[in-house]
Amino acid sequence: MKSYEYKSRNQQGKSVTGVVDAETETEAIQELRRRGLTVTSINGDQNRGKRSKFSLSLPVFSKTTSALGKRIPRKELVPMARQLATMFESGIPLVESLEVIEEQCDNENMKVVLADIASEVRQGKDFSSALSRHPKVFDDIFINMVRAGEASGQLDEVLDRLATHMEESEELKGEIKSAMTYPVVSLVMIGVISLGLLVFVLPQFRDIFEGLNQEMPALTAAVMNLSELAQTNFVLILLSIVTMIVGTKVLVGTRRGRRIWDMCIL
Repeated sequence: MKSYEYKSRNQQGKSVTGVVDAETETEAIQELRRRGLTVTSINGDQNRGKRSKFSLSLPVFSKTTSALGKRIPRKELVPMARQLATMFESGIPLVESLEVIEEQCDNENMKVVLADIASEVRQGKDFSSALSRHPKVFDDIFINMVRAGEASGQLDEVLDRLATHMEESEELKGEIKSAMTYPVVSLVMIGVISLGLLVFVLPQFRDIFEGLNQEMPALTAAVMNLSELAQTNFVLILLSIVTMIVGTKVLVGTRRGRRIWDMCIL
Protein backbone atom coordinates (compact mmCIF):
# COMPACT_ATOMS: atom_id res chain seq x y z
CA MET A 1 0.00 0.00 0.00
CA LYS A 2 1.01 3.58 -0.64
CA SER A 3 0.46 6.58 1.55
CA TYR A 4 -1.26 9.60 0.03
CA GLU A 5 -1.24 13.07 1.51
CA TYR A 6 -4.48 14.88 0.81
CA LYS A 7 -6.24 18.20 1.22
CA SER A 8 -10.01 18.19 1.33
CA ARG A 9 -13.19 19.81 2.63
CA ASN A 10 -15.73 18.18 4.88
CA GLN A 11 -19.50 18.66 4.60
CA GLN A 12 -19.29 21.70 6.90
CA GLY A 13 -16.83 23.32 4.50
CA LYS A 14 -13.85 23.05 6.86
CA SER A 15 -10.40 22.21 5.55
CA VAL A 16 -9.25 18.67 6.33
CA THR A 17 -5.72 17.40 5.63
CA GLY A 18 -4.13 14.08 6.39
CA VAL A 19 -2.73 10.83 5.04
CA VAL A 20 -4.69 7.88 3.67
CA ASP A 21 -3.34 4.44 2.72
CA ALA A 22 -4.51 2.83 -0.52
CA GLU A 23 -3.26 0.78 -3.45
CA THR A 24 -3.90 3.52 -6.02
CA GLU A 25 -4.73 7.20 -6.07
CA THR A 26 -8.24 6.43 -7.34
CA GLU A 27 -8.90 4.10 -4.41
CA ALA A 28 -7.58 6.75 -2.03
CA ILE A 29 -9.98 9.33 -3.45
CA GLN A 30 -12.90 6.89 -3.30
CA GLU A 31 -12.12 6.15 0.34
CA LEU A 32 -12.03 9.85 1.18
CA ARG A 33 -15.32 10.43 -0.61
CA ARG A 34 -16.86 7.60 1.43
CA ARG A 35 -15.80 9.60 4.49
CA GLY A 36 -17.78 12.56 3.17
CA LEU A 37 -14.73 14.56 2.10
CA THR A 38 -14.33 16.59 -1.08
CA VAL A 39 -10.74 16.10 -2.25
CA THR A 40 -9.03 19.25 -3.53
CA SER A 41 -5.54 17.78 -3.98
CA ILE A 42 -3.74 14.52 -3.32
CA ASN A 43 -0.10 13.44 -3.58
CA GLY A 44 1.42 10.00 -3.32
CA ASP A 45 4.91 9.08 -2.07
CA GLN A 46 6.36 9.62 -5.54
CA ASN A 47 4.91 13.13 -5.79
CA ARG A 48 6.02 14.54 -2.46
CA GLY A 49 8.44 17.38 -2.60
CA LYS A 50 7.46 18.34 -6.14
CA ARG A 51 6.29 21.87 -6.63
CA SER A 52 3.18 22.57 -8.60
CA LYS A 53 3.47 24.35 -11.90
CA PHE A 54 1.33 27.15 -10.46
CA SER A 55 3.78 27.84 -7.68
CA LEU A 56 6.45 28.41 -10.34
CA SER A 57 4.28 30.45 -12.71
CA LEU A 58 4.53 33.89 -11.16
CA PRO A 59 3.21 35.69 -14.28
CA VAL A 60 -0.15 33.96 -13.81
CA PHE A 61 -1.05 36.30 -10.98
CA SER A 62 -0.24 39.45 -12.91
CA LYS A 63 -2.38 38.16 -15.76
CA THR A 64 -5.13 37.29 -13.32
CA THR A 65 -5.22 40.86 -12.07
CA SER A 66 -5.97 42.10 -15.57
CA ALA A 67 -8.49 39.32 -16.22
CA LEU A 68 -10.55 39.88 -13.06
CA GLY A 69 -12.59 42.65 -14.68
CA LYS A 70 -13.23 40.86 -17.97
CA ARG A 71 -16.42 39.03 -18.79
CA ILE A 72 -16.38 35.57 -20.30
CA PRO A 73 -19.25 34.32 -22.50
CA ARG A 74 -21.52 31.90 -20.72
CA LYS A 75 -21.07 29.41 -23.55
CA GLU A 76 -17.48 29.02 -22.29
CA LEU A 77 -18.73 28.06 -18.83
CA VAL A 78 -21.01 25.25 -20.03
CA PRO A 79 -18.26 22.82 -21.17
CA MET A 80 -16.11 23.82 -18.19
CA ALA A 81 -18.84 22.90 -15.70
CA ARG A 82 -19.70 19.71 -17.59
CA GLN A 83 -16.07 18.56 -17.79
CA LEU A 84 -15.47 19.41 -14.15
CA ALA A 85 -18.53 17.40 -13.09
CA THR A 86 -17.44 14.38 -15.15
CA MET A 87 -13.85 14.44 -13.91
CA PHE A 88 -14.86 15.00 -10.30
CA GLU A 89 -17.35 12.13 -10.50
CA SER A 90 -14.55 9.93 -11.87
CA GLY A 91 -12.52 10.58 -8.73
CA ILE A 92 -10.06 13.14 -10.08
CA PRO A 93 -9.20 15.77 -7.44
CA LEU A 94 -10.58 19.26 -7.94
CA VAL A 95 -7.21 20.96 -8.48
CA GLU A 96 -6.08 18.40 -11.06
CA SER A 97 -9.42 18.71 -12.85
CA LEU A 98 -9.05 22.48 -13.03
CA GLU A 99 -5.50 22.13 -14.36
CA VAL A 100 -6.57 19.72 -17.11
CA ILE A 101 -9.48 21.93 -18.19
CA GLU A 102 -7.21 24.97 -18.17
CA GLU A 103 -4.74 23.24 -20.50
CA GLN A 104 -7.53 22.29 -22.91
CA CYS A 105 -9.22 25.71 -22.86
CA ASP A 106 -8.78 27.97 -25.90
CA ASN A 107 -10.05 31.18 -24.27
CA GLU A 108 -7.03 32.99 -22.79
CA ASN A 109 -9.08 34.88 -20.19
CA MET A 110 -10.73 31.64 -19.09
CA LYS A 111 -7.32 29.95 -18.78
CA VAL A 112 -6.13 32.71 -16.45
CA VAL A 113 -9.29 32.50 -14.34
CA LEU A 114 -9.01 28.70 -14.03
CA ALA A 115 -5.34 28.99 -13.05
CA ASP A 116 -6.22 31.48 -10.33
CA ILE A 117 -9.05 29.29 -9.00
CA ALA A 118 -6.78 26.22 -8.90
CA SER A 119 -4.14 28.23 -7.05
CA GLU A 120 -6.66 29.46 -4.47
CA VAL A 121 -8.08 25.97 -3.88
CA ARG A 122 -4.56 24.56 -3.48
CA GLN A 123 -3.90 27.15 -0.79
CA GLY A 124 -6.87 25.83 1.18
CA LYS A 125 -9.77 28.01 0.08
CA ASP A 126 -13.21 26.68 -0.73
CA PHE A 127 -13.99 26.21 -4.42
CA SER A 128 -16.93 28.60 -4.03
CA SER A 129 -14.69 31.21 -2.37
CA ALA A 130 -12.21 30.93 -5.24
CA LEU A 131 -15.06 31.39 -7.73
CA SER A 132 -16.28 34.50 -5.90
CA ARG A 133 -13.00 36.24 -6.82
CA HIS A 134 -14.40 36.45 -10.35
CA PRO A 135 -17.91 37.98 -10.03
CA LYS A 136 -18.00 38.99 -13.69
CA VAL A 137 -17.46 35.38 -14.74
CA PHE A 138 -19.51 33.45 -12.16
CA ASP A 139 -22.81 34.94 -11.00
CA ASP A 140 -24.33 34.57 -7.53
CA ILE A 141 -26.46 31.59 -8.58
CA PHE A 142 -23.41 29.67 -9.81
CA ILE A 143 -21.38 30.43 -6.68
CA ASN A 144 -24.21 29.65 -4.23
CA MET A 145 -25.04 26.38 -6.01
CA VAL A 146 -21.38 25.33 -5.81
CA ARG A 147 -21.33 26.27 -2.13
CA ALA A 148 -24.40 24.09 -1.56
CA GLY A 149 -22.74 21.24 -3.47
CA GLU A 150 -19.64 21.50 -1.30
CA ALA A 151 -21.74 21.41 1.86
CA SER A 152 -23.78 18.39 0.72
CA GLY A 153 -20.87 16.48 -0.82
CA GLN A 154 -22.64 16.43 -4.20
CA LEU A 155 -20.48 18.89 -6.10
CA ASP A 156 -20.41 16.74 -9.25
CA GLU A 157 -24.22 16.62 -9.45
CA VAL A 158 -24.52 20.35 -8.80
CA LEU A 159 -22.00 21.19 -11.53
CA ASP A 160 -23.84 18.95 -13.99
CA ARG A 161 -27.14 20.67 -13.17
CA LEU A 162 -25.51 24.07 -13.57
CA ALA A 163 -24.22 23.09 -17.01
CA THR A 164 -27.70 21.92 -18.03
CA HIS A 165 -29.26 25.12 -16.68
CA MET A 166 -26.80 27.31 -18.59
CA GLU A 167 -27.34 25.33 -21.80
CA GLU A 168 -31.11 25.78 -21.56
CA SER A 169 -30.66 29.46 -20.71
CA GLU A 170 -28.45 30.02 -23.78
CA GLU A 171 -30.94 28.21 -26.02
CA LEU A 172 -33.79 30.35 -24.69
CA LYS A 173 -31.73 33.50 -25.19
CA GLY A 174 -31.04 32.48 -28.78
CA GLU A 175 -34.75 31.88 -29.43
CA ILE A 176 -35.65 35.28 -27.97
CA LYS A 177 -33.02 37.02 -30.10
CA SER A 178 -34.32 35.26 -33.21
CA ALA A 179 -37.89 36.23 -32.37
CA MET A 180 -36.88 39.86 -31.77
CA THR A 181 -34.82 40.24 -34.94
CA TYR A 182 -37.73 40.57 -37.39
CA PRO A 183 -39.76 43.20 -35.47
CA VAL A 184 -36.63 45.25 -34.70
CA VAL A 185 -35.54 45.25 -38.35
CA SER A 186 -39.10 46.12 -39.39
CA LEU A 187 -39.24 49.06 -36.98
CA VAL A 188 -35.88 50.36 -38.21
CA MET A 189 -37.00 50.13 -41.84
CA ILE A 190 -40.29 51.89 -41.06
CA GLY A 191 -38.39 54.65 -39.27
CA VAL A 192 -35.94 55.12 -42.16
CA ILE A 193 -38.73 55.20 -44.76
CA SER A 194 -40.82 57.62 -42.67
CA LEU A 195 -37.86 59.96 -42.21
CA GLY A 196 -37.11 59.79 -45.95
CA LEU A 197 -40.70 60.69 -46.79
CA LEU A 198 -40.71 63.62 -44.37
CA VAL A 199 -37.40 65.04 -45.57
CA PHE A 200 -37.35 64.33 -49.32
CA VAL A 201 -40.87 63.57 -50.61
CA LEU A 202 -43.40 65.71 -48.71
CA PRO A 203 -41.59 69.03 -49.38
CA GLN A 204 -42.41 68.52 -53.08
CA PHE A 205 -46.12 68.33 -52.26
CA ARG A 206 -45.84 71.62 -50.38
CA ASP A 207 -44.64 73.26 -53.59
CA ILE A 208 -47.62 71.78 -55.46
CA PHE A 209 -50.13 73.11 -52.92
CA GLU A 210 -48.51 76.53 -52.93
CA GLY A 211 -48.64 76.58 -56.76
CA LEU A 212 -52.39 75.91 -56.66
CA ASN A 213 -52.92 78.77 -54.20
CA GLN A 214 -55.19 76.56 -52.12
CA GLU A 215 -55.34 76.29 -48.36
CA MET A 216 -54.23 72.90 -47.12
CA PRO A 217 -56.49 70.84 -44.83
CA ALA A 218 -55.53 70.95 -41.14
CA LEU A 219 -54.16 67.39 -41.09
CA THR A 220 -52.15 67.97 -44.27
CA ALA A 221 -50.77 71.23 -42.88
CA ALA A 222 -49.72 69.43 -39.68
CA VAL A 223 -47.89 66.77 -41.70
CA MET A 224 -46.20 69.45 -43.80
CA ASN A 225 -45.07 71.29 -40.66
CA LEU A 226 -43.67 68.03 -39.33
CA SER A 227 -41.86 67.54 -42.63
CA GLU A 228 -40.37 71.02 -42.40
CA LEU A 229 -39.26 70.36 -38.83
CA ALA A 230 -37.60 67.08 -39.85
CA GLN A 231 -35.91 68.77 -42.81
CA THR A 232 -34.56 71.60 -40.66
CA ASN A 233 -33.25 69.29 -37.92
CA PHE A 234 -32.24 66.34 -40.09
CA VAL A 235 -28.67 66.10 -38.75
CA LEU A 236 -29.83 66.45 -35.14
CA ILE A 237 -32.41 63.70 -35.63
CA LEU A 238 -29.79 61.35 -37.09
CA LEU A 239 -27.41 62.05 -34.21
CA SER A 240 -30.23 61.40 -31.71
CA ILE A 241 -31.04 58.06 -33.33
CA VAL A 242 -27.39 56.98 -33.33
CA THR A 243 -27.03 58.08 -29.69
CA MET A 244 -30.12 56.07 -28.69
CA ILE A 245 -28.83 52.94 -30.45
CA VAL A 246 -25.36 53.20 -28.90
CA GLY A 247 -26.78 54.07 -25.46
CA THR A 248 -29.15 51.09 -25.56
CA LYS A 249 -26.32 48.76 -26.53
CA VAL A 250 -24.15 50.03 -23.66
CA LEU A 251 -27.05 49.80 -21.20
CA VAL A 252 -27.91 46.24 -22.20
CA GLY A 253 -24.24 45.32 -21.70
CA THR A 254 -24.57 45.92 -17.94
CA ARG A 255 -26.28 43.51 -15.56
CA ARG A 256 -28.80 46.10 -14.31
CA GLY A 257 -29.42 47.37 -17.84
CA ARG A 258 -30.03 43.83 -19.07
CA ARG A 259 -32.58 43.32 -16.30
CA ILE A 260 -34.39 46.55 -17.24
CA TRP A 261 -34.34 45.58 -20.92
CA ASP A 262 -35.78 42.13 -20.18
CA MET A 263 -38.56 43.69 -18.08
CA CYS A 264 -39.45 46.05 -20.95
CA ILE A 265 -39.59 43.16 -23.42
CA LEU A 266 -41.80 41.10 -21.13
